[in-house]
Amino acid sequence: LLNKTSKWKLDSMNFSIGTCMQVQNWGQINVETGNVGNFRYTSKFNRWELGLEVSSAIGSSWRANQKFETFLGKDSSTNEFEISFSRLSLVGQFNLVEKLNQFDLYLGAQLGCASVHSSQYNLGWYDFGDNSIEGRDVNAVFGGEIGARFYLGVDLKLSTFIGGNFAGNMSYKHKTASYWGEAIYSSKSLGSDHVYFGVALTYSYWSLRK
Repeated sequence: LLNKTSKWKLDSMNFSIGTCMQVQNWGQINVETGNVGNFRYTSKFNRWELGLEVSSAIGSSWRANQKFETFLGKDSSTNEFEISFSRLSLVGQFNLVEKLNQFDLYLGAQLGCASVHSSQYNLGWYDFGDNSIEGRDVNAVFGGEIGARFYLGVDLKLSTFIGGNFAGNMSYKHKTASYWGEAIYSSKSLGSDHVYFGVALTYSYWSLRK
């Protein structure tokens, strides 16, 4: 029994920093979505990697705009506001191909939560200042990805990946205006499911090298 080796012996600790482009399905509003920053830590056990991921929109927020109706007609004006995004999730990866000519191919899964925050400003016809309208949704997230790692040496790897997440809904206030110009807001909810693709640089501390 003392000579029995464990299947889950730790092979390495992996620290990854990357960026990806995230594409949302917010069809009713135009969002200048951009880069999302990713930080991952995973522990490797044979072909498995298990760990944690933290993601957020680089630059803290994305600019969004919606067309709204005024007395001049439908979609006759534009209202701009900001959306921020962050995600915390557990990640699991399984290497389908490992160390083939210094190349890995893996399938991954994610389970966690995401926060989507909209920040709008109500500037009424008779107002002399901005009245902020805030909306925040915290949703459960689950999804998957496929990726490849290219070895740049013993400790460094460059990864490319593509994936998608089911991430609940994002709420915001849809704006209209009465004949006299008074702003009227109604609650709207859009699915915040998304696909993403990007690259990451990984530093691996190999405990087996000790």
